[in-house]
Amino acid sequence: MRTTAVVALALCVTANPRCANQHPECDNWAKQGECVKNPSYMDKSCAAACGVDCTKAKDCFGFEIDLYGDEMTDHDRDTFANNLRINQHQPPTVPQFTELGHKLVRIPEPLRSRLFQHRQLMLDRDLLRREGCTRGYLNNCGRHPTLTMPLDRDLTREINRATASVLEDWIGREKWGSLVHTSTYGIRRYTNGSTLQAHVDVVATHAVSAILNVGQDVDSDWPLQIMGHDGTAHSVVMAPGDMVLYESAKAIHARMIPLNGTSYDNVFVHFRPSKGWERFVDVPNGGVVADHVEL
Repeated sequence: MRTTAVVALALCVTANPRCANQHPECDNWAKQGECVKNPSYMDKSCAAACGVDCTKAKDCFGFEIDLYGDEMTDHDRDTFANNLRINQHQPPTVPQFTELGHKLVRIPEPLRSRLFQHRQLMLDRDLLRREGCTRGYLNNCGRHPTLTMPLDRDLTREINRATASVLEDWIGREKWGSLVHTSTYGIRRYTNGSTLQAHVDVVATHAVSAILNVGQDVDSDWPLQIMGHDGTAHSVVMAPGDMVLYESAKAIHARMIPLNGTSYDNVFVHFRPSKGWERFVDVPNGGVVADHVEL
């Protein structure tokens, strides 16, 4: 597997975008040196007293987010703050399927060849279309648009069957049963400068997933950052024809290094288990598991 360990992190939240002091004793505590002695509390609750720049925040991979930067809106900041909350609380409450939580493999044949051929056909027919704006996750609302090209029905069925078989082998059919398909989308084309914020997927529907790389034109690698079950952040580099299997509702993932290149084309396929997942199916998109499920 072409992965590199980056850094071990205990929690995936390190900053609070609110700059005001949250306690009347903040100034006194700061004078007593608590900003240095107890930064995990003081930076969040006594930001003004400690001189913390609350226009910036860090995700669980250590990347700094400019909350008031180019194209950031109130909606983006709200989404980012909610993602921090979900990233902290959801992973510990979601069952673990595998030892690490992700795996890099090749797309099985003949699906790999069919995807390459279909992508080229869509490009030859000039069927790339701009995708809608995805606020708070992708920076695709302005200068860095994402594009899509359609998948036909037969190819989509082949994608679903092939990826389900690979994923079931990976997580184990005996315990979790056959996988229930919930979503396939793409081919999505990321363009130069694209980034993807750190997040986990919707637990009700996106429990175990696959990213299929069907083509790229890049000047340097565009790694997927993903948090392993060992608490270590990994950097996974994909080549055309590669497929990343990942526990998408548990393993926090992102692409925070801006894409350096012209294009990066992926298909995404999502599933949930048919056994042992009943208690999660009513957790809404954007919800925290503990708010909806008795743990």
